[in-house]
Amino acid sequence: MLYVANVGTSMAFGSHRDGRLVRLANLHDCNNLAEYARIAAIGGRMYRTKITLKSSPHTFVEGPLRIHPHGLTVTRTMGSYEAKSYNQTHQQNLVISSPEIKYIRTE
Repeated sequence: MLYVANVGTSMAFGSHRDGRLVRLANLHDCNNLAEYARIAAIGGRMYRTKITLKSSPHTFVEGPLRIHPHGLTVTRTMGSYEAKSYNQTHQQNLVISSPEIKYIRTE
């Protein structure tokens, strides 16, 4: 049995004997639909930043999705001050430190 636990944007891969690559860990960012749904279910909101280019003031570049009010792009993290400082405003923490744990049967 193989145990994999991760938070944030840590990635882990393994391979089968036949050479197939297997993703062992999920990214915990705002683009992960399960994490997005978890945050929305407890009243959290996400936003996307827009940056104006200096060379072309009417051109905008969209940044990554971020969690309001933290401004973080990750939905699970360990030791982030921003995540801890706003937890009082929600019944549950928007950004959590609980790892996602997978159990994979090995041959």
